[in-house]
Order: sequence, then structure tokens, then C-alpha cells
Amino acid sequence: VPIILARISEPTFPDVTFNILEYGAIPAPNLNDVEAPFSVVDANTNAFRNAIGLANIFGVWVCLIRGWGQLAISPITIRSNVNVHLATRESIVRFTRNTTAYPLVFTRWEGIELINYSPFVYAFEEENIALTAVGLLDGNCDCEHWWPWKGTWYAQCWETTPINQTIDRDALFQMAEDDVPVVDRVFGEGHYLRPQFIQPYRSKNVLIQGITITNSPMWIVHPVLCDNVVVRDVNITSLGPNSDGVDPESCKDVWIYNVTFNNGDDDIAIKSGRNADGRRVNVSSENIVIQDCSMEEGHGGVTLGSCISGGVKKVFAERIYLSSDMLDTAIRGGLLEGFYLRDITVGRVGRQVIEVDFFYEEGPNAGFVPVIKDFVIQNLTLLEFAPYTCYIRGYEGHPNASFVGLRLENATFNGVANDPHYVVENVDVVELENVVVNGAVWEWGK
Repeated sequence: VPIILARISEPTFPDVTFNILEYGAIPAPNLNDVEAPFSVVDANTNAFRNAIGLANIFGVWVCLIRGWGQLAISPITIRSNVNVHLATRESIVRFTRNTTAYPLVFTRWEGIELINYSPFVYAFEEENIALTAVGLLDGNCDCEHWWPWKGTWYAQCWETTPINQTIDRDALFQMAEDDVPVVDRVFGEGHYLRPQFIQPYRSKNVLIQGITITNSPMWIVHPVLCDNVVVRDVNITSLGPNSDGVDPESCKDVWIYNVTFNNGDDDIAIKSGRNADGRRVNVSSENIVIQDCSMEEGHGGVTLGSCISGGVKKVFAERIYLSSDMLDTAIRGGLLEGFYLRDITVGRVGRQVIEVDFFYEEGPNAGFVPVIKDFVIQNLTLLEFAPYTCYIRGYEGHPNASFVGLRLENATFNGVANDPHYVVENVDVVELENVVVNGAVWEWGK
């Protein structure tokens, strides 16, 4: 961990600013649920674009939002050597619900490259970029805007209609399997694939710090094919469908520190591309450090997958508090090697504390299967309740898939409901040291 952190260098910016209010931005005292006129959205977006463009030309300067009020905008694109900074707690950026205001860009959707709606905050092949704040980014998504495109959802607050992502999702997946060129995988207006909130793509030296993010259309912080990424002191609250918190995908040297999660899907989900497209791009996620995070809500706390066909290597998580399933790996092929967790505190969870699922969606007949090596969990405490300690199922008798090496040491599980308290199948080498379940020592095989 010290070696990885020493290698991660944050972008720095001198104390020189471009204030977008001086470039024609029009703040409003309180937009609430009222959609701002397009003329206002257009003026604010142009103010951002002009300030960012000048900051990029002059180098390492800051595009700044000062003062109170809300700014309604369409997507913004950050350029190299620019820090977009919301300077006060009263600074609120709220994104328009007008889907025609979202241009088409090269992006990745559920692990597959395509041309689709721009993420709300986007960067493509940039270097030394930052999004910092004490203010708020509001995606402005709800039960009537963006979220219904999910279709059927366990917690949906909308009436399901045939107009949702199902057809487009299936079409995109088939395009990837058929190796259709990315430039021909065009979606956007007239289709129903929701954009991500924040997505730097093929970028280097990325800092996301201090911001509060709410009401995302789907995945919230989603760096793709990036090197040297820091996500620090961020507060995420978004309970809509597929609202993963931080999803580094095919990234190297990532530090996620002191992030608070209250979201409707996985808190942290490490990814590397889906199926054929993940194997085509073939870039793993490596050297991920997660520290001092609080996970109040979410399906999985620290997860690997899904969309992990490019593989994952060397993930370290420590000093984590969560009340969602701790390790929830939904796997579709790829090599997963080196997953280390320590000093983990779990309040109560609805399923199992540790889950590894080889059978998520495609299962053993998909043609490409996972290989897992070296999972180590140290100093784990379950405080209140879980149905099971572990639910881990590998493939039986599969010639290529394997799960080798699960070690659990210094762990205490309180309030485990079921007896037997675990399901562990087809795992080679399970080591337990000082593991106590409901007051009794857990000895493997007994």
C-alpha cells in the first residue's frame, strides 16, 4: 500500500481563477423541482465552456463558482490542467432534465464501449484535471426523470412501461459480441441508456475531492482507463437504480479515501469491461487502495464486478465501516488476483457478510470463466446481524475456473441467524485463524 500511494501524485493548481459568473452564468436562488429555461441552461453551460477553455489555454488555472444560488446546466467537459471548483457550500450545480441537451460522446456503458449521451461531468484523454468543492452536484434525477429508463426495479417508484433500457441494452450487448465497431454502436436520443454522472475517460492525474453528489442517473463516479486517480472526502447520496458509488474500470493506481456512501447499488465496484468487449480492450484494474470509508447503504460494500472480464489485480481495503454486504463479487470471467481487506466493521447486512458469486447472470456455460487467487480478510467484526457469514460458490469440476486461496483471520461474527452459518463450495484452500461465530470458534470442516 505505501508503494502504491507514493506513486500516486495529485494534480496541483496555482491560486488563479476564472469565475464563471463573469462569463455570463445566471444563478437562481432556488430551482427545486422547476426546470430552468433552456436559455438559462445554455448561458450557464457556455459560461462553463468558455472558462474551462481559457483555463486550459493558460494552463493549470481554476474555473470557479462563488457565492450562493443554483446553476442549471447541461453536461460539462473538463479539459487538461483545469480544476472545476465549487467554492462555497451554497454553490449548487443542477443538471438539466432535457435529454436533447446531452451530446453524444465516446463512453462505456455497463462495461461496453459505445457512442451515447455524455456523462454529466466528462473528460476524454485529458491530463491533470480536478473536480473539487464544498458545494453540491445535483443530477436532478427522480422517479419521473432518467430513473424510469431502468424499467422493472425492486424499489421502483414509477409505472413500468415498454419504453426502457431493455431493448437497447440487449442490442448493445449483442453488438459487442458481434464485434461491431464502436463508432457504429450509436445510441443517445431515441434510446434509453442512462448516462453516468462523472466519467473521466482515458485520462491521467485525476482528482475528485470534497464534492457532495446526489440524484445520479446511474453509476456515479466512473473513471475508465485512467491512471493515477484520487477520490477523497466525497459524500454520495443517490438511491436510484444502478447508482453505484465509485466504479474504477480498467484503471491503475487509484486511491479512494474518506468517502461516505448512501446509494442504491454497490458502494465501490471495481470493473474491467464486460465479456467480449472487456477481452477486446483487455485492460485490468490494478493497484486500488480503499481507506477510511463509511458505507451506510448499498447492495455491496467493496465489490469486484460485475463487468470484470479484463481482470483485477491488487486491491487493498482497510478501515471500512459498512452496513451493506462487505464483499460481493459478481464475476464474469477474468483473472482476479490479490484482494486484501483488514480492519473492517460491519453493522448489519441483509444477506451475507462475504459473497463470491460465479453464477451471476451467464454462469459456467458462458465460455469464459473466472480464476481467483489470494483473498485475505483480517480483523473483521460483525456487530449486529447477518443471515450468513459467507456465501461462496465456485464451479464444480470446471476445467478452467478456479478459486484458490481464501484466508480469514481475526474475525468475529455476532448475530448470525442461520445454522450452518456458511455456504462454501468448490474453493481450493480455505484457511481460518481465530474466527469466532456467535461466540464459538469456527474450525474449517466442522
